Amino acid sequence: MAYAIPQDVRDRWVGNDALPDDSVLEAWLEDAETLIFAEVPSVMSRLTEDPEGIWRRRLIYVEAQLVSQVMRNPDGVRQRAQTAGTFTDSV
Repeated sequence: MAYAIPQDVRDRWVGNDALPDDSVLEAWLEDAETLIFAEVPSVMSRLTEDPEGIWRRRLIYVEAQLVSQVMRNPDGVRQRAQTAGTFTDSV
């Protein structure tokens, strides 16, 4: 289970779309944590030596931000054009 919980994502959410169920957010949070620990293995030791909880709060923030990025753009669209005149639409 990830350090962040679905409510951490919901508390920081500023998008217009509704977020998915907690089970989906939990899965994405676990994936985010796996990536963080793989890329920065020293985070694990910093978490165990963190009496004030600073690293724990940082990890929760980063996990929530990673999941929020995915939820804002779940299809990974990098460019979109849309016109109304002659009904042009491209992604």
